[in-house]
Amino acid sequence: MAKLPCGVAMRRHYALFAAVCVFAVAGPSAHAARLLKFTVEQGGKPVLVGIASDSGRATVAEMWNYLHRVRFEPSDGANIDVQSDDPSRGIIRGPLSLRIEHASFSHGEIHINDLILIRDDPTKNVWRLPEDEIVRATHAAGAPYTPPGQANRSDSLMWIAIVVVAGVIVTVVGVWLWRKADAPDDKAT
Repeated sequence: MAKLPCGVAMRRHYALFAAVCVFAVAGPSAHAARLLKFTVEQGGKPVLVGIASDSGRATVAEMWNYLHRVRFEPSDGANIDVQSDDPSRGIIRGPLSLRIEHASFSHGEIHINDLILIRDDPTKNVWRLPEDEIVRATHAAGAPYTPPGQANRSDSLMWIAIVVVAGVIVTVVGVWLWRKADAPDDKAT
């Protein structure tokens, strides 16, 4: 087998190093999805149930902001007063409790008197909370309200920083290996 010139071998090592770095940074995530259950109870009985999922890294404050994407379905015996002039709006009279759970572990609970609901299709029995109710629920939980689209911005910035740092490291090591491979051999003299 022919021995490769030093420069070619070093370039192959650099290519392997760069590939490993790219896979390490952009490879598959080890985080599993976590299923969160949102339950509205009236008199100790569930009247609305909805779900959301996340990566398992969210704080309780961030979970309360998931109410933006939760679609609730009424349980048997749920008494939603649908507005006659606007069937896409309804209300459940309290007292009520709203709880977030994962695997039977409660991540938080609030108590409210009434809950206003809206639905995108008045022919379907799938409800969601309007923006002002989400603000009220997050504040009742002691969590800061985050408008949709702004949640987990810090996660995105962290990954951008990691990719930039990894890119700088790969570039510096690559330039060093390249120069080392092209440098004249001092032992030849």
